[in-house]
Order: sequence, then C-alpha cells, then structure tokens
Amino acid sequence: MFSELVFVSTSRGRAAVQLGTCRFLLDGSGRGVKRRWRCVKRTYGCRSFIVTVENTLIKYSCNHNHAY
Repeated sequence: MFSELVFVSTSRGRAAVQLGTCRFLLDGSGRGVKRRWRCVKRTYGCRSFIVTVENTLIKYSCNHNHAY
C-alpha cells in the first residue's frame, strides 16, 4: 500500500521523509523514538501527517488538500 520511507534532509539541513511522492518534515524537536512528521505543504493548509517509531511507519493520515 505504501512506498518505502526514505529519510532525507532538506537544502537547509532539516530532517525530512519521502513517502512515495509526498514529503514530510519533522514536527517539533524529535526527541525519543516516536516522531511526528507533517506535510511540507502545511503552510497551504494541508493537515496530512505520519508518525514513525524507530524509523518504522505506524500511522498515516492522508488528508492532503493538494495534488502532487
């Protein structure tokens, strides 16, 4: 159902995740093993996010309000 998670960094050095054609940025400090990632289009009102635990996808909310 999902593509493999690819952990990358942005041109400014921030942590990011590529999931298929969607990119997510680390939301908050990212302390601990459970991390929440938000869609890069959040400034446009997109509410999609993913949650990972030790780099494994455990939750995906695909409420994108835009096309990729």
